[in-house]
Amino acid sequence: MASRRTIAGLLPLIVAILAVSTLTACQSSGSGPADEVSRRAAPYNLNVETDYGELTASWQVRDQHLYAGYNIYILPLGTSTPEPFNTSIYPGDADKDDTVIFETGDVETGIRYEVYVRIVYSDQSESIPSEIDTVTVAARGEVILPIRNQAPNDGYSFVEDRAVRARDDANDLYYFSRDGQDYLCSPTRLDGFLRNSQLYLLGQLPSLDAAAQALADLDNAGGADRIAVSTGDWVAARLHDGTSCLLRVEEFRGDGTERTVRLRFVHSGVAGPVLL
Repeated sequence: MASRRTIAGLLPLIVAILAVSTLTACQSSGSGPADEVSRRAAPYNLNVETDYGELTASWQVRDQHLYAGYNIYILPLGTSTPEPFNTSIYPGDADKDDTVIFETGDVETGIRYEVYVRIVYSDQSESIPSEIDTVTVAARGEVILPIRNQAPNDGYSFVEDRAVRARDDANDLYYFSRDGQDYLCSPTRLDGFLRNSQLYLLGQLPSLDAAAQALADLDNAGGADRIAVSTGDWVAARLHDGTSCLLRVEEFRGDGTERTVRLRFVHSGVAGPVLL
């Protein structure tokens, strides 16, 4: 009896020890560390670039040889039932730095997409997602403009992505130079019935991202119909249809009537600021 009473008396202590051990085990291998394991397994350093209906996503992984592949999600904003963009598991193409690249030409310019990646395991289950990147598939390119009236197509339509005459109904921008100063101009300077492009000089900025932020920070005040520019300047243009364009003055060439300007541009094709 004494032995049974002793054991019975120890039961609360045993239960308490077991409870503490269980709690400790949960803290050591429960949701916190498990989540950390999941995070380590998820793709990371996701980077997404777009251009004229094309999208390139790159990301990094750890221990890629352990995975069956990846599902890439490229979803128009507001998608309620997300499905992978790839129709079969993407095997990946990791280099020595464990960077994986996925390219597609099947996205629409002007559409805002949410992009993320999940690892697919051998049992077809998925990891938690990578970071989510939200991008607009923007039109990007370069254009060389001659001085007005010095070539058949002396203007450019960013909305229609083609060279046009400066006085064409579709024109968004033309170039002019006088007395050693170079100007970008709105077609309304030629005719009040042509397209009105509001121009803003953003100045010398270090990157496209910085220019996009500068455009987003602009107030609603109207821009100018002509601005003086120099090599390296960033310019924002608010176009007649409500879309915006960012331009960088890359270089000038020639003198007099032979002078030209080379511009690099990004036009998102959606109303509001350029979204990258």
